[in-house]
Amino acid sequence: MNVVRFFIVGVAIACLAVAVCDCSSQITASGEGNGSETVARGRITDESGEPVANAHVMLLPSSYDPDSAPVLPARWQALTDNNGDYSITDLSIGVYNLEAYDGNYANIGLIQGIGISDLTNDIIIDTLRLGVSGTIIVHGDSIVLHPGDYLYVPGTSVFAMVDSQSAGNGSVTLSRVPSGRFGSIILVGSGETGNVLHDTITVASGSTVLVSNAAWKFSKRLVLNTTASGANVAGTVMNFPVLVRLNSGNFNFTDAKSGGEDIRFTKSDGAPLAYEIERWDASLRAAELWVKVDTVLGNDSLHFIMMYWGNPSAPSASNSAAVFDTLSGFQGVWHLNETTGQAAKDATGNHFDGTKLGSALPAPASGAIGIAQQFDGSSSFIQMPGTADGKLNFPENGSYSLSAWVYVDTLVDSTTHVIVSKGHEQYFLKLYWDGPHWEFTEYHDKSGWQVSSYSPAQARAWKYLVGVREGINQYLYLDGELVTGNYGIAANATARNTGDDFSIGKYLRSAGYPGEGFSWFDGKIDEVRVSSKSLGSDWIKLCYMNQKQTDALLKW
Repeated sequence: MNVVRFFIVGVAIACLAVAVCDCSSQITASGEGNGSETVARGRITDESGEPVANAHVMLLPSSYDPDSAPVLPARWQALTDNNGDYSITDLSIGVYNLEAYDGNYANIGLIQGIGISDLTNDIIIDTLRLGVSGTIIVHGDSIVLHPGDYLYVPGTSVFAMVDSQSAGNGSVTLSRVPSGRFGSIILVGSGETGNVLHDTITVASGSTVLVSNAAWKFSKRLVLNTTASGANVAGTVMNFPVLVRLNSGNFNFTDAKSGGEDIRFTKSDGAPLAYEIERWDASLRAAELWVKVDTVLGNDSLHFIMMYWGNPSAPSASNSAAVFDTLSGFQGVWHLNETTGQAAKDATGNHFDGTKLGSALPAPASGAIGIAQQFDGSSSFIQMPGTADGKLNFPENGSYSLSAWVYVDTLVDSTTHVIVSKGHEQYFLKLYWDGPHWEFTEYHDKSGWQVSSYSPAQARAWKYLVGVREGINQYLYLDGELVTGNYGIAANATARNTGDDFSIGKYLRSAGYPGEGFSWFDGKIDEVRVSSKSLGSDWIKLCYMNQKQTDALLKW
């Protein structure tokens, strides 16, 4: 008895979702060659396993283009009988896909990578179950489509023409798509020609898959996990800057442009998301990026965003002001990632850029998020000129929030470390030596300091501090958790002073007050933010869980 030689190229993709084949033996030889012609045999059923009569079956070359070669040889097509059985005759050596569909194309199935290398015996192809057809929508956001162009999935009957409405940067819908995993969608036409996929896509039975940024070669799905196994945040958070850290373990920097200019982010529906590159160091294989996500669902592990890269002609689209939008409450955001010069850039559109000052300037150091600034505890600080009045000048019992990552080098008796402040008689975050304790304070005119504190403070560890003022209420958070919702009064009859600029690393003193400042910070400070909103507990916890070194939000 002759032995049939055959091979399988790729994967039996129809095993996905409910449109599946029994993949226990993809192709087998009957062992009964008829000596005249080779026959491929199989059976088509529905999802429940019942035979499908009069189903249309096609044996398609793996490179089949349904538009340029629309006429398939009749010998490679068949209809199933009442038992769902079919046979295809007069085979040729090659690699094929088997596609079948019912009378109205509502249900369809596909087996990919059937390799035939010998024609001496009949070939039996395992049962193929039909499932609900899916849809692929290709966005023309990065390619130009022309009327008369067309797209197709090689080795299938799936294709679509580009009409006048889809031309330009419109979108094209490929319908009647069987379940499967596809590595290419080919665009053919007068403009760009070639594969529009940057990666493989998987179409499940009855699903719709969106293909965005077709000119980008690579993509990655980033799941925002807020369940107990992730960030453990119950409430939905809006307009949230998600931190994305890239390193050699999750990203190949050689696949992107040298400065990350080709990085892009979208929502799951393909809508673009604003982002900022805080740092991109291809030599160190390290980068930190912020992506503005309009909705982060609470207690959810299915919501995701897409990251794209691999387009050498793409210009940079990094836009810090769009991520840290003043309309969303961001009035000052200092990443403190500068490695040279005296500037400390504000990421918001307010441009409250700071100036590094002191006999020893704040210096770059390893931070909680990339690069931070090291303060010497005796002279170095940062001042934001021109901020005494304006958007950082909040009233008593107003609504605002302050936050920072801090790393104190030493805890010394009688030494106070100011983290951020707007003078000594308006508001500030600091570490106070007595305890020692963390402190968030608002000063009230001729009444004194309203102090929210938590003890003990910890040295030589990164800690995330947030102070929130909400009318007459005041809150202090440490590492994402509320540590006090109360405040004590340190009485003082001095008038409230709002004439000082905002500063990082020490108190300032405006004209008429003695001294140039005091309470210098000794250690590192990173990611200082001022918001004109009273941030909620879910927002604050999400910040901590996303920004800490062991990020609990993003699942790659």
